[in-house]
Amino acid sequence: MLGISIVTIFYLTTNIVPFGIRPWIQLALDNAPLASATTAVLGASPTLALIGGTIVGVGALISVAGFDESGMIGTSRLGYALAIDGLFPHIFARVHPKFETPYLGIIIQAVTTLIASIVGGLGTLIATSVFFMAIAYFATSASIFSLSKKGLKPAFHLKGGVVIPALGAIFSLYLISQCTITQITTGLVLLLVGIPIYLKYSPKKEMTELKEALFSRDSILQRAYRQEEKFLAHLLRHIKRLYRRIAGKNKRGNKRLIEKPSAC
Repeated sequence: MLGISIVTIFYLTTNIVPFGIRPWIQLALDNAPLASATTAVLGASPTLALIGGTIVGVGALISVAGFDESGMIGTSRLGYALAIDGLFPHIFARVHPKFETPYLGIIIQAVTTLIASIVGGLGTLIATSVFFMAIAYFATSASIFSLSKKGLKPAFHLKGGVVIPALGAIFSLYLISQCTITQITTGLVLLLVGIPIYLKYSPKKEMTELKEALFSRDSILQRAYRQEEKFLAHLLRHIKRLYRRIAGKNKRGNKRLIEKPSAC
């Protein structure tokens, strides 16, 4: 929750500031909106505007490049994991003998992306990506209702009940509604292409056993325990223990003062 909050605040601030500086019509036509907004703020000094716009522009390029790299690495590993589990063509699971990376999956992904960017254009790719993300968000938000009907309780307590999932599903539908008919049609066609691939490679018995193991109480508790030992949760746990220890010492100290008042 802390990480999500930090990213949300940073992301919203990065988008709100340019809208407060330049009209949205101008931002829509800018190839580098952050750099243009910085140049507009520092416009009183041409030299400072040039330096500031360059710094912000380079920073934006580094951020976009990092996001693209993480997306390519993560997506190729997703195909690798699916292929290892028998849910995807085995070619995506082949690992390079020297670098130990799913090189064929990376190559296929890079070539496919290159063709899509040339044929469809950047705007179409972004809109299609938003459509797919909205579908995933909607399915995630709506799953809480299906799990509730099946009597499966999550491993965590969700404050607000179904309000947050309902808002998530509504907002996801709103994002989908902002796509054009062509973009929605393209996205649905691509989703339909994946259905026969899933039907061919999905092992029926193994999937049933996997679902039973995944939703069992013991499995949920084991995942929750392992999660506490990793990353930020490990640090927060120690901070919580330290806070409780200090609070306990303070309570014992106050109790002693009450029990043994001073001679004065």
